[in-house]
Amino acid sequence: MGRKIEQLQREYPDAKDNYLKTKAELKELGVTAQTTYLYIQGHHLFDGIVVPMLSKVCDYLIREREREIYHQAKHNTQLRNELSCYTHSLVDIGQMLKKSQSYAFAAPVQKIRADIEAFLNETSKQTDTKNTKDD
Repeated sequence: MGRKIEQLQREYPDAKDNYLKTKAELKELGVTAQTTYLYIQGHHLFDGIVVPMLSKVCDYLIREREREIYHQAKHNTQLRNELSCYTHSLVDIGQMLKKSQSYAFAAPVQKIRADIEAFLNETSKQTDTKNTKDD
């Protein structure tokens, strides 16, 4: 990482103030060296690693459940009904993960929420103060 900073300093020697300002803004946002890659690559990781890996696990579990249905069915009508119900209950893993709300408890999301609330509270106070002065 030091080489990239040196390269930036060589190529843009007059940009030190901008660099320091950006560095401060990133720190204020909570971006750290440990989380930067995830912020930048989150969607690529999701699409390229998480979904394919979980899809294989889910496919295996689906086939396992289908085998159970085949073995437990007493006759063809029951087999068709059970398989049909099971098949219609399945949902794409990628869609389900995108609908998940557990990310809302992550520290970066909590910080964004707190920042928005602080902004709205400040805006509300300013509006109230302005309305009081106008009366």
